[in-house]
Amino acid sequence: MINSIYVTLRNYGYKQTEGPQSDQGKLVLCYTNLGGAARWDPNAAGNCTGDWREAGVVEDVFISADTTSREVRVEWRGEDVPNAGHYCFIARWVSDADPMHYVEIEQSVTNVRYNNNIAWKNFDVANAPPGRTPSYVFTARPVAAGVPTNLVIRPERPFNGTIVIDLDALGVSAANVQGEGILSRSGTRIFLMGSGGRLFDLNVPIGGAGLKISFNPVLGALPASFPVSVFQEAVLPTTILPLAPDSEGAGAVPANGGDWSGAGSQARHWWGAVCGKSSP
Repeated sequence: MINSIYVTLRNYGYKQTEGPQSDQGKLVLCYTNLGGAARWDPNAAGNCTGDWREAGVVEDVFISADTTSREVRVEWRGEDVPNAGHYCFIARWVSDADPMHYVEIEQSVTNVRYNNNIAWKNFDVANAPPGRTPSYVFTARPVAAGVPTNLVIRPERPFNGTIVIDLDALGVSAANVQGEGILSRSGTRIFLMGSGGRLFDLNVPIGGAGLKISFNPVLGALPASFPVSVFQEAVLPTTILPLAPDSEGAGAVPANGGDWSGAGSQARHWWGAVCGKSSP
């Protein structure tokens, strides 16, 4: 089976010139599973690096100067799709004549924010039969060495039931984890209100940990869609934050899907919101 993913290339011209310009390059589509803090490896070779895997590549794509946009079809073969569920995609336009404006670093959200040659899109197909409890695995990743992370569950509107997070992959007892919106704890499981909540100071091992998130509807609840944002949040020292482009001595940069706040030597980073939506 062949899956078709369509990417629209918009030719608005280079930064130094006005109007569309002709260009030739390749379109690369990379994906990663549901999770937070997906990293790009700027020192590795290949079309997709770090936590990103190659979905498809279209070589020798040409855009003429009189074309403002072009739709390109990328094939993602069925046998290459790991399983049903949520995926995060980045589409990368790679061209010698139109290089990345901002030198890419490990933080994927920063690369996307400051390079208009990279676009990010998520999709998730998750249909739960009536009476069943849908569950998903969110891959929490370490945002930096020795830096704990918060896990945030934020429904767009209150879920008609409880949200359960199983921390078994972290090897911690729910009794030792503090947070907001917590109804109860049992073993390694934490039960949140339908309005969501936040778990504080989770220590994620190198390589990440798969946290099972389940949605338990109340008895008799009618079928409905409840979009839920799941993401990581961390406080990072400015010593490990990149400089923003076209700035002098910037201590922090905004992340795609969040903002920086705070002062002094720390800034709060909403990391992973761009790859954390599911609809139970």
